[in-house]
Amino acid sequence: MVSKGIFRSGYPILCNYGFLESMELKTVLCLCPESLKFESRAWLRERKISFFEINIGDNREPFISMNGGAMKQCVSLLTDQTKHPMLVHCIDGKNKSSCVVGCFRKLQGWCLSAIFEEFQRF
Repeated sequence: MVSKGIFRSGYPILCNYGFLESMELKTVLCLCPESLKFESRAWLRERKISFFEINIGDNREPFISMNGGAMKQCVSLLTDQTKHPMLVHCIDGKNKSSCVVGCFRKLQGWCLSAIFEEFQRF
């Protein structure tokens, strides 16, 4: 759990669907839209779970950085409590999810050292 009503994970697979259903999700934020499978889309539609696919890009030295506008859109979704409970995920639940959660934490007033510490745990 990231915060009340916000959860994070790696890419959900078939064996996770029962648990996800028990969470009574309203929204799923997929940070790796190029990998969202047809089965996953159908499962979400059948349960009337809203889903957003936002490609925030990659962050790689020296010249590739994430899309700031897309990141802002993600954080805006996280702060919209009408969309909770919400799951935010990327392929492995680490890099992209952690960057989005880190920006959300900054908005919550966390200091950078605490944000980096949480980032490293995932």
